[in-house]
Amino acid sequence: MSDEVANFNLLWSPMYLLQDEQDVNPDIDEDLENVLIQIDMLADQGSTEVCPEYSLETNTTETTNTCIATVPTVPDTTHENMELEDKQFDEEFLHLDDNGVQNFLDKQQNKNTAKKSFYDLALVTRFLKKKKETREIQTIPVVELDSLLSNFVLTVRKKDGQEYEPSTIRGFISSVERKLRRHKYGHSIRETLKAKQKLLKQKGKGNKPKRAQPLTDEEIAMLFDKNVLGDNSPKALLNTVWLNNCVQFGLRGVSEHYSLRWGDVTLNTASDGTKYLELNERQTKTRTGANVADVREVSPKIYGTNGDHDPIKYYEIYKSKRPQNFCDAEDPFYLAPRTISLADTRSEIWFLCQKIGERKMGAIVKSMKIEGGLDENKRLTNHSARKYLVQKLRSNEIPDTDIMQISGHKNVNSINSYSSISENKQRKISHLLSNTSSEESLTCHTSTGPNLPCTSASTVLPSLSQPVSQHNNLDMMAPSISSQTNMSSRINSMFYGATLHINSLNVYMDKPPQQ
Repeated sequence: MSDEVANFNLLWSPMYLLQDEQDVNPDIDEDLENVLIQIDMLADQGSTEVCPEYSLETNTTETTNTCIATVPTVPDTTHENMELEDKQFDEEFLHLDDNGVQNFLDKQQNKNTAKKSFYDLALVTRFLKKKKETREIQTIPVVELDSLLSNFVLTVRKKDGQEYEPSTIRGFISSVERKLRRHKYGHSIRETLKAKQKLLKQKGKGNKPKRAQPLTDEEIAMLFDKNVLGDNSPKALLNTVWLNNCVQFGLRGVSEHYSLRWGDVTLNTASDGTKYLELNERQTKTRTGANVADVREVSPKIYGTNGDHDPIKYYEIYKSKRPQNFCDAEDPFYLAPRTISLADTRSEIWFLCQKIGERKMGAIVKSMKIEGGLDENKRLTNHSARKYLVQKLRSNEIPDTDIMQISGHKNVNSINSYSSISENKQRKISHLLSNTSSEESLTCHTSTGPNLPCTSASTVLPSLSQPVSQHNNLDMMAPSISSQTNMSSRINSMFYGATLHINSLNVYMDKPPQQ
């Protein structure tokens, strides 16, 4: 059967079902302060002329004369009070047209979404021009746009001729739909997109090869050993503070770190004397502030430890090494490290009164990977630190609902997508599946007799003559260990093939004395 799809019919659905953000608008917001000044100036320029039946208010300027009809003139002693109220009204409510409102809404949307929408729409526009279509996409009739977008989904390729990933094509369509929804187009494309995704899956696409992989404990320890993390240099100290904030506060890789202010993190002391850092969360990807009740139930905290890598220690060092006149609440949290040698007399200050660049912030983990000599084939990004947080907590059987309080997720399914089987577990599974020997390498030694199943731990029963006052506990096995027997015991054992889980077995050889 041919893999080619002969025909596609689009199913247009109501666009209110979609939850994507609005398209980007590059227009600049109006200066509301200037508008207020203009309103005040116009209020002082008014003059009135009385007509036989109506009163006309005439605003005279050098170029135009405008008359506005009002109700018949009636003597009113409160006229001066009304003018005063009108002026107060103008000062309380600013003039703002629909374009100004739309510009304000555009400014509040996610910055990365706006960039992606701009790129995707530029790609669709180039496609339409090749099809000799010069109309704006929101003005094209549904039937024609149906055919054009179907053609786009099926024919779009990378510059080198390779197919895009299904998720990338879905992103293209989402950007188009944001554009259409903003202009109240009222329809949505879905069926062709689904068919294209199936076709790409047949070609081996859609396995998310560019997904970031989580960091591991071994990799973090290696970074400390090679002084990529620690307090040996300004860059290492900045890396360490960033990693602690990302892992323990659950901050996202770039945007939430870049918007962090010095006053957002405070150093406090608990009643038992333990120091801890507390985060006052700003706007995040999932908590934009649109719903005032949507806040974290638990304020993120970082507690001090007695280990070598105490996060409180690194925070205090970072505080002492930054300029003291740049530690106000609204000053940026992450500062650019000094690039000159620290051997001069000013070595007490390691950082500049300058916010670290956004691009450098976005490449912190990539830089640490290169300097630390980590696996070059492993895809590590800033997102890898956040995945490390979720992966480690799930590996230690922390409930997903508790993880959400630390990571800031609002959906449990997001926790599932963040974590996966660890590399160590994959190795153990691979070794287990590769072992095809019929004989077990471990043998058991026990005094329980040939007909009893034995475990991988050697267990010896206590002497029957021992008094009860001594420890006569029979610890058959550690929690959750598997029964393993040699060939001779397997033949006679009635429990052959079973897995025994015994926590504790107490054996009393003498009758306890009566009270």
